[in-house]
Amino acid sequence: MSKAILKFEVHESGDGSSKFKMVDIVTDRTPEWTMSQYLRNRSNTTMKYLYSVPFAESSEEKKHG
Repeated sequence: MSKAILKFEVHESGDGSSKFKMVDIVTDRTPEWTMSQYLRNRSNTTMKYLYSVPFAESSEEKKHG
């Protein structure tokens, strides 16, 4: 599987407040696997998968990656 940029909407709650952020994750894994790993130690967090786009590595990244 090739790499993709997965876009998520993340909500963190605690102490009577709530935070919202957008997160981009570069991975070769499925959105479901990525969400389970991101959330496994974050009991106060929920996330929603939005979309993915192909990840194009630069020539520098290909040399070192």
